[in-house]
Amino acid sequence: MEKDFTRVVNGSNAKCENNGFGGYTSATNSKAMEGTQYRKYHNPYGGHGFAAEDVNAQHDRWAGRKVDQVGRDNSLNGPDRIVNGQAIQTKYCQTPQKTVAAAFDGNGYRYQGQKLEVPSDQYDECVRLMRLRIANGEVPGVSDPSEATQIVKRGSCTYRQAVNVAKAGTVDSIVFDVKTQAVGCASAAGLSLIVGTAYAIAHGASPTDAIKDSAIYATKVGGQALVSGVTSSQVLRTAVGRDALALVQRGTNNVVKAACQTEIGKTCVEKLAGGFVGKAVVGGAAKNVLVRGLSSNAITGAVTLAVTSIPGAIDVARGKKSAGEFGKDVACNASGIAAGTGGWATGAAVGTAICPGIGTVVGGIVGGIAGGVAGSSLMRSFLNLF
Repeated sequence: MEKDFTRVVNGSNAKCENNGFGGYTSATNSKAMEGTQYRKYHNPYGGHGFAAEDVNAQHDRWAGRKVDQVGRDNSLNGPDRIVNGQAIQTKYCQTPQKTVAAAFDGNGYRYQGQKLEVPSDQYDECVRLMRLRIANGEVPGVSDPSEATQIVKRGSCTYRQAVNVAKAGTVDSIVFDVKTQAVGCASAAGLSLIVGTAYAIAHGASPTDAIKDSAIYATKVGGQALVSGVTSSQVLRTAVGRDALALVQRGTNNVVKAACQTEIGKTCVEKLAGGFVGKAVVGGAAKNVLVRGLSSNAITGAVTLAVTSIPGAIDVARGKKSAGEFGKDVACNASGIAAGTGGWATGAAVGTAICPGIGTVVGGIVGGIAGGVAGSSLMRSFLNLF
């Protein structure tokens, strides 16, 4: 059954690994990455601060809290995020003294109504320093030093952990990336399980056998999605990865800019951008969203292609597959990933126009899988002519 299932997912009469879900997983990996501030992690003067914001926001989400990272609008003295209605300002400096001092200016405490989130290992000292600030009358509206514990919030990670999350190759950054990519990878695995089971039952397999064989394939799909997602995130923390992203982004920006010269092109850009964020965006904001989304998708797509090609490369090394067969598989994978990514973007855009939110998700799923199957199928048919 696994061979037949692989065949229908890949849209061909020959086994070609994972094309049906490659584009979808690449797109969801990219979307998960864009939900973080990874583009700022390399800043030597504050990259770890952005990482700290992301780690603490992730911790809240995993705890089931509603999180809105409003700080990305860079409003003066505005909160970094709002959690279950509570505004929070995150400060992660090298010492407790610097962490607390960063929350004050000549007029006193800068973040009225906001909790001050500090590194977990600095919490006790930060509370002590806040008490002194209150006693000195530096916190408007607060006169009781004991209220320092109501202002200072213990972060979910230490200062050193935040620094590590901003770097490639550390345990902390890998753990963070695994958690970031987990939902999308579970989605890919779940979808492959559902599609595979339905296909097998429709072709005469018993429900037990259908679920068993589909679960094996689903595990493979989910595993490859996780590896490609984490690898992409790690690569983009390196200088080489950032340079590659910048190069792709410049090219993408030129294409999007050219498209916006016509009304039809402008409309398409706005609709596609809406699919990336799940809501309507217009004008320059739409252009920026689309450029960022397409450029990060190019990186995750390349990494996904590399990850899904590894099993075939091993087979070639072991003499189980010819170089020609491997080349065809790589071409099919590349076509499936590219078409699947495009299908996801288009489907999400259509879904967003119909019903933002759930429509975005459903449209992305349908478009991503359909695009992946169609792309790999067409490429396989073309290659079989030779």
